[in-house]
Amino acid sequence: LDNFEPDVRINEARTNQKRTEEDRFLNAVLNTEVMQTAWKALSKHGYVSNNINGFKEEMKQWWFQNYSRSKGKYGSSGFEHIFVGEIKENGVIGFHNWLHFYLEEQDGLLQYLYHKNTCPPNSMAVGFTWMGYRKPITGLFIGSSPEFELAIYTICFLTRPNQVCTVSLDGRTR
Repeated sequence: LDNFEPDVRINEARTNQKRTEEDRFLNAVLNTEVMQTAWKALSKHGYVSNNINGFKEEMKQWWFQNYSRSKGKYGSSGFEHIFVGEIKENGVIGFHNWLHFYLEEQDGLLQYLYHKNTCPPNSMAVGFTWMGYRKPITGLFIGSSPEFELAIYTICFLTRPNQVCTVSLDGRTR
């Protein structure tokens, strides 16, 4: 979580150490039952490589490849946007991970402001300030593992590109 420059106007430094950490993270995630299930389902339907190493390379590209959100600066990635959060202009964008929210609040970098539209027990919408920048509302799954969120977001990204992706958890639709 500490490998990213939050300001999208600054190019990310992709060092060997950071790439090694990304590899270790993906190896750990891909060894979980939930990601194995997601990979097998996506592979069966032709969305991803039928080889786990090929799938890992695809995941690297989708989640860690840098792209531009500001004037040609490569200061953003899918992982950073979803799991860490970013600063664009005068506000926070992304930042959808409950664990990072909790850790940043504990470190005094995030101030929780309010919640809206909670859907107990698994998700809520919250407003906050982070490093002095405001995020009026963001959605968070609560208590989920990183591999679960990575699986859900990857499935939605591939099967419902640029569309609403409805998910049913514990009998509740989100």
